[in-house]
Formats: sequence, C-alpha cells, structure tokens
Amino acid sequence: MTTFAITAALVVGQELQLNDGTRLHVELSSPAPVHCVLRKDAAAISVIALCGSERDAEERMKAEEEIHQALAERSESGGALQ
Repeated sequence: MTTFAITAALVVGQELQLNDGTRLHVELSSPAPVHCVLRKDAAAISVIALCGSERDAEERMKAEEEIHQALAERSESGGALQ
C-alpha cells in the first residue's frame, strides 16, 4: 500500500556534481525550512517534493495521490497507460 505524508524539515546540505564526475557535499550555514511531500511504498520512503509552504505541499500531495489512484485504477482494469 502506498501512503503520502507532509512533514516539516530543514535543508541542511546540498550535493554538487562537477563535470568531471567529482561530487562535493555542501553543508549550509543557514538551513532553509521546507515542507516535504513523502511517499511510502512498503519499506521504501521517497521524497517527492520540497515545497516552500505547507499549502504548496498540500496541493502537490493531492496531485500525487490523484495520479497514484488513476494509475492504480488503470492497472486494475488492464487499461493502457498513455
């Protein structure tokens, strides 16, 4: 079963990948607050979106839930995905 949730978080770092493939982790001195849209499938948790406001996160979560529901209904009916 897939579930969606919103949680508040801080962006404390970012990762950069240079053209030569080198990866650098940047720790931010002023963490930015965000609202995360999360999806949980069995034991896996995925970050779907980082939003600047709770309202934006709620709208994004609603859209993700609708997409997930539509895909599940098509899968159950044997309909082709377009």
